[in-house]
Amino acid sequence: MLKLLRELFLFLAICFHPDKSGVLLNTVNTKLRLKVLLVLGFERFVATKKIVQKVFTKAPSGAFFVFTFYTIVSFIISIISIHYELTNFNYWHSLCKLLLTNQLHTMIKRTIYVGNPLHLKVNNEQLVLNVPHAQGMDRLVGNTVPLEDIGILILDHNQVTITQAVLQKTAEYNIAFIVCNESHHPVSMLLHLDTNTLQTERFKHQIEASVPLKKQLWQQTVKTKIRNQAYILSKYGFDNASMLQWANDVNSGDTMNLEGRAAAFYWKSLSPLLAPNQSIFIRDRNGDYPNNLLNYAYTIIRATVARALVASGLLPTLGIHHKNKYNAYCLADDIMEPYRAFADDLVFDLVIKYPNETVLNKEVKTKILSLPAKEIFIDKQRSPLMVGLQKTTSSLVKCFMGDSKRILYPELIDTNK
Repeated sequence: MLKLLRELFLFLAICFHPDKSGVLLNTVNTKLRLKVLLVLGFERFVATKKIVQKVFTKAPSGAFFVFTFYTIVSFIISIISIHYELTNFNYWHSLCKLLLTNQLHTMIKRTIYVGNPLHLKVNNEQLVLNVPHAQGMDRLVGNTVPLEDIGILILDHNQVTITQAVLQKTAEYNIAFIVCNESHHPVSMLLHLDTNTLQTERFKHQIEASVPLKKQLWQQTVKTKIRNQAYILSKYGFDNASMLQWANDVNSGDTMNLEGRAAAFYWKSLSPLLAPNQSIFIRDRNGDYPNNLLNYAYTIIRATVARALVASGLLPTLGIHHKNKYNAYCLADDIMEPYRAFADDLVFDLVIKYPNETVLNKEVKTKILSLPAKEIFIDKQRSPLMVGLQKTTSSLVKCFMGDSKRILYPELIDTNK
């Protein structure tokens, strides 16, 4: 019965939010076999068809045709649902809450990457991508994207042109607008200044946050970061006993700098994977491969974090630990620390699958750009990374306002279980 309810919810979710089905398909893992789903889909098709025949026996033939069509669509969706993990009740429960509160439409967003000479403009609340000097290209199917569906927009070509309306609308829709240089590295990010109705109040609480509170929050941040790094080491066959011990020993404010000690151990341990021809891998922003992949992945995480902070009414500049007068995203750099491991995991997987791809080509970028939709485990529930980040920033607001002392961070687990 529970499985049937989950399948019914899946069908309703896609019916009410068909534009989100593609994102939903990318946020969960596969556990059910195709054969089982074919049987379930056929049974549901037969059962629905019988009900339709019984109810609409005396109805016009057109009505019967319409409902028969929907039963066929239901069967097709059953086949598509091979991509879903129907055994995870927590995921469906959280997704149901998003639907009931009408938050699904605003929480799961797309990352748009522009790496060709295009002209961007806005028309009817849609981002239009035109080929310059090509008549009629703005009417082609597939070159428009609803602004409300975009979370991050990345421009990575010197011949991309935009209108002022694009800048205005990306700000209004709280889209993280990233510009890359000739080396394809992000150099600028534009965010909205006014995205929360309680922004002034939350600014005040953030500014007045006590030092002990910030130290406690940083302690939680470092603990989770080290634990996630320990999981990465274990996943790729390296010893993580020291990491787990350091995670338990982190004190308020991390005065012993266990974060730095763990980071040095972490990258050194990963040397056989990341630098097999060298004695040790050095994590350097300007270093050799795969540093370029890590830089790109961290930028995507950083932009997603900054966007979530702004949406929660917080200043991404005022950090709980990072303090740099030249850094406009100190808080984003603080909050992204436990999320770095998710970027690491994706990059390390790319290093294994594409050992000869040392540059940021289209295929590698596409994989990295999927980070915001990567499934994470947070607050005992599975959700896309972008949704989980909103939980993290919302819990941070509660900490600043004195309603909570715990910030919600994701934990790296084996999502195939």
